[in-house]
Amino acid sequence: MQGSAAAATPAATHAAPAMTVGAFKSPMAKKPGLWEMTIDMPDTKMKSVKNSVCVDETVAEKWMKAAGQMGANDVKCSKHDVTPTATGAVIDQVCETGGRTINSHIELTTISDTSFKQSIKSTTSPPVMGKSDSDVEMTANWMGACPSNMAAGDMEMDIPGVGKHLVHMSGAGKVTVH
Repeated sequence: MQGSAAAATPAATHAAPAMTVGAFKSPMAKKPGLWEMTIDMPDTKMKSVKNSVCVDETVAEKWMKAAGQMGANDVKCSKHDVTPTATGAVIDQVCETGGRTINSHIELTTISDTSFKQSIKSTTSPPVMGKSDSDVEMTANWMGACPSNMAAGDMEMDIPGVGKHLVHMSGAGKVTVH
């Protein structure tokens, strides 16, 4: 994926939120539209990334099945346990993609029907760029309806030092970066 932060750090490969499992539905799955996510990665050079993603229920389900890896067709999860809590959910997963195994512990806290946060602790093997452990904090806020230039599954990525890119996701899992 040209111009993407996703390949740059282990944290970025799984910072996207879990969506729907059984009786649990994340705020994104309950509230379709444009969600703005701020992903804080203090142990990386980028420190913080801001993305906006256009979500509908179909995208939420696809994202969940791919462990939050939009556009990645090769994600296979051997474990994906979701435990609902009084304020959200705890998600433990083990996924493989691109020849790497990612063990993640995610704590999702619902703030309101238009806001939530996640704390993500992950270990990647083999390491990415010499790093195997990552701690990521993400906040997400519903911004309203998706703008006319974005379809469900599209993501606008604002990467420090690179700029903004609109990533279009096709139904076939193909990614186009503008």
